Amino acid sequence: MPGHLFMTGATGFIGRRILQLWLERTDATLSVLVRVPAGTTLEEKRRRLLTGLPDDLDGPARKRIRLVPGDLARPRLGLEREARTSLAAEVTHIVHAGAHLQFNLQLDQARRVNTDGTKAVLDLARECARLERLDHLSTAYVGGSSEGTVLEDRRPSHSGHNNAYERSKCEAEILVWEGMEEVPAAILRPTIVTCDVRTGYTPGTSAFYRILHGFASGLLTVIPGRPEALLDLVPLDYVAEAAFVIGGESHAAHRCFHLSAGEKNLISLGDLRDLACDAFGRDSVEILPPDEFFRWSAVQREARPRLKSLLSEMELYLPYLSEHPLFDNRNTREVLGETSVRPTPVQDYFDRIVDFIRSQ
Repeated sequence: MPGHLFMTGATGFIGRRILQLWLERTDATLSVLVRVPAGTTLEEKRRRLLTGLPDDLDGPARKRIRLVPGDLARPRLGLEREARTSLAAEVTHIVHAGAHLQFNLQLDQARRVNTDGTKAVLDLARECARLERLDHLSTAYVGGSSEGTVLEDRRPSHSGHNNAYERSKCEAEILVWEGMEEVPAAILRPTIVTCDVRTGYTPGTSAFYRILHGFASGLLTVIPGRPEALLDLVPLDYVAEAAFVIGGESHAAHRCFHLSAGEKNLISLGDLRDLACDAFGRDSVEILPPDEFFRWSAVQREARPRLKSLLSEMELYLPYLSEHPLFDNRNTREVLGETSVRPTPVQDYFDRIVDFIRSQ
């Protein structure tokens, strides 16, 4: 896949792995949008970005990375005129993976990056004379409190969201759907991304990590949700590989893809709890339905102040642990076809996550 890729979010958990695949499997020039705060140099940003890439990735590949100063939260991506003109003339592919991922942001904060940033990426895409594809990394949870099976080609609505992250990402995705008349875009919707299967690495900011760390530390004695709720968990490796394959298929433009576990690979909250208890040597941790958890949490906040932060986090995750929609992935299965790219059940790599958390 030759050409010139422009990418946002390349320093993130998913974005960095997608960038790595482009480096390893293509000869493309890779222009990466990076925010350079006051007191930081572009060379420092380059070192940080390269630090997260494999040591055996050769020098010529790394030299294909061009850092482009900018900011998703600023008008026109904060690009200087000369840089924007150059990108518009050269870019053939765009991967938009940049986003604010926090669930507890105010809506205007989340919109500034997730919604307005996506609009700015679409505006740049319209200027790119050679553009073959824009891949927009969305989330399976743009549907908010959807029930039943969520179809890939169902456009999300503006209602029923659990937090500002979902709402702002929904608004961003709607912009991409509307822009498909002018831009050859595809929408990629990952579910809950767990870890790097090879190492078990999970970012400390990840909800999945925070819950399991609570198990390991013994701080988490109760979790909210419903034992029978089915969780859709996918490893980083699958999400990045699937995104790369889909990005190389011309007929994938103007479509949406759930990067989900698939019905056979779902795990119930109760079974995940049991796995964690066995792995960390814990007695069974009780799962409380939402109303009971809120009452229990209010008492604990008074009795154990050091738990306040963790309990607040658990309340943010509650919608995903109580009622979980099913995500149809027939578009994804069709494009992946005969490739070896398949989601791995969390049970098959859970021991690596445990080893990683124990090492922290």
